[in-house]
Amino acid sequence: MKNALILFSILLFSGSCANGKMKNDNLIHHKVNVRIDVEQSKIKVDNYIDLSGLNLSENEAMQFSLNKNLVIDSCNYTFEKLTSEDSKEWNAYSIKNANPNKKLFIRYAGVIADQKEKLSAPPRHGQSKETSGIVFEKGIYLSGSTAWVPRFNNIPLVTFEIKATLNKEWNVVAQGQEVSNEIINNKRQVVYESSKPTNQIYLLGNKWTKYSIKSGDVDVQAFLINADEALANKYMSATSEYLQMYEKLIGEYPYSKFALVENFWETGYGMPSFTLLGQRVIRMPWIISSSYPHELLHNYWGNSVFVDYDKGNWCEGITTYMADHLLKEMKGQGAEYRQASLQKYSSYVNAENDFPVVEFKSRTTKASSAIGYDKVVMFNHMLRVKYGEEIFLKSYADFYKTNRFKKVSFDEIKASFEKVTGDDLSDYFQQWTKRKGVPEIEVKNLTQEETNGKYKLFFTIVQTQNTAPFCFDLPISIFQKGIGKLVKKTININKQSNNFTFEFDSEIERVEFDPEFDVMRGMDSKEVAVTLSGMLGAQKCTVVLPRENPNVADYQAMANAFKMKQLRLRKQVEIVGDDELETFPSTDYVLVLGEDNKFANKAKIESKLTAGLSREVQESFENNTGSLFYIQSVEEQEIAFMASKDTKQLTRIFMKMGHYGGYSFLGFEGAEGKNTLKGMFPILDSPMIFNLNRTIDLSNYNTAEIKRSLLGEMQ
Repeated sequence: MKNALILFSILLFSGSCANGKMKNDNLIHHKVNVRIDVEQSKIKVDNYIDLSGLNLSENEAMQFSLNKNLVIDSCNYTFEKLTSEDSKEWNAYSIKNANPNKKLFIRYAGVIADQKEKLSAPPRHGQSKETSGIVFEKGIYLSGSTAWVPRFNNIPLVTFEIKATLNKEWNVVAQGQEVSNEIINNKRQVVYESSKPTNQIYLLGNKWTKYSIKSGDVDVQAFLINADEALANKYMSATSEYLQMYEKLIGEYPYSKFALVENFWETGYGMPSFTLLGQRVIRMPWIISSSYPHELLHNYWGNSVFVDYDKGNWCEGITTYMADHLLKEMKGQGAEYRQASLQKYSSYVNAENDFPVVEFKSRTTKASSAIGYDKVVMFNHMLRVKYGEEIFLKSYADFYKTNRFKKVSFDEIKASFEKVTGDDLSDYFQQWTKRKGVPEIEVKNLTQEETNGKYKLFFTIVQTQNTAPFCFDLPISIFQKGIGKLVKKTININKQSNNFTFEFDSEIERVEFDPEFDVMRGMDSKEVAVTLSGMLGAQKCTVVLPRENPNVADYQAMANAFKMKQLRLRKQVEIVGDDELETFPSTDYVLVLGEDNKFANKAKIESKLTAGLSREVQESFENNTGSLFYIQSVEEQEIAFMASKDTKQLTRIFMKMGHYGGYSFLGFEGAEGKNTLKGMFPILDSPMIFNLNRTIDLSNYNTAEIKRSLLGEMQ
């Protein structure tokens, strides 16, 4: 889910602090009195700005920006409007003779209604709606990108007090703590204060029903547009649990509240002390155990320890690791999550679009997401495996304590890990954050020899990438015959080619390399199930239409939508009819459409579709009455097949399939296109697994003994 701090990264700033408290420099305080006219989409603001926290020389000129629709009525300083082409939304101004000992007063007013027409229209599936700021009958959204309060050049660190006045049926939410909320002269007046430095001032409004409980010293709140006590209690209970968990893992929660705020358009934003979720998003059953803790954790990473975007966005990766990955780990699915992360990187990142982690700022493409999220997830996981849970958490706790309300980078993460471990991690951070690419490994010449009752295992690990070798630790699991003993070893890889020899007292039946997907590396296509993400990430795909199908126009519309989507990503899609082809297309990725397609049998290999799948899943394939999709590897091609018994739904279903990129097969039913089937085909021939005894019974081995503990549950 998109995080609001990324949407406005330009506001992130320089500052200095010790022990989590700001020094009194480069900091301004706004005292804002805002009157909101929802019907007119208008705000009127009196803003008193304390400049005493700035390093200003007397009579120094200052520059600030303000929304172009806001007109300054009065100011106690002389100011002039500047000519600037930097922003279409903001005007730039200069204040002459700025004096740090004299408060600045500005009164201004105007209409804030960006994207009003689009946001007023009924929601449509797939329609993207964003606004830099709006006040209208559906809700109020004012943020840093609105520039509804002056933004001073190079001085964006602020504290504030806001008094908002509006119709009594409405309420507002901001960062910080609500000081008062009362009806005066038939108007609602709400006061919020934030003594914690922040990079932008949010003010949101709607006709919410407010719910609130206490979790220790933290106010846990829910603001719902449609009253729903059960939903509010569900979220507030989960919030309390997550707060307790993260205080145990990292340290004291940095704010006095955490609020779930329902938005009038579909968002998944994480702001300081609250999260802004859309009306559909908030009711998705999986959100509360997936994206919701992610947004709460951003109050540590990104919203109280700030990102120095010039040196790379570190916070999305660690937030994903400590939220999304951890919750999967709690369900016993940590390895599957890491496998999917490696698979996304291998599917979407190539020599043309790769870049070092330190150049990642925000997610703009599948490739950038794989680098900034998935690669940084694995970077953190390798640190955890290297040092163990206790050291890993102590290092991040130190990072948090040392850097609250500072703008920091991977350099500060490195400093905390070096402080706790005593190791020099310069090479480690250089390799994984400042260098492009990942190791590509191949296991060669794996053999076993028996001499006088001793068994020697020989193998070579070769790095096959066309760049200098990486240095990393590679876990291996060795299964010994007869005694059901599983041995776990970690080998250090530091050259293009490393040879290894191990000796055992009993015969070796099976060897698995990186069995838990603990290493950031490229994945062989045979190592993982082919998934939809591979097709979406391919530079070229051929779509074959069923010309004899009476609903071929519906298949054509779906293919056209796929082509347009890929073209925007500079990828090619060729659409051809099966009647135009004598032989099957030669492209690496082919999508065959329709049961009656001339090439349907090429795509439908029943033995591969059913091998290793449960009877329940097989029956779901057989009994599907809606749309069915699957993709598999056939003779070194990735061939996908899709057919539907309700072809009118095809385009809409296909456009939302991007959310299911990690799956090999998908099924959708009903008029709403509800997902009823999803999964991955089993791996039958991984190059990272060597069976030296083809009759091995894995049930004889206790693999639980090699599982690591969860974060915060150190042994």
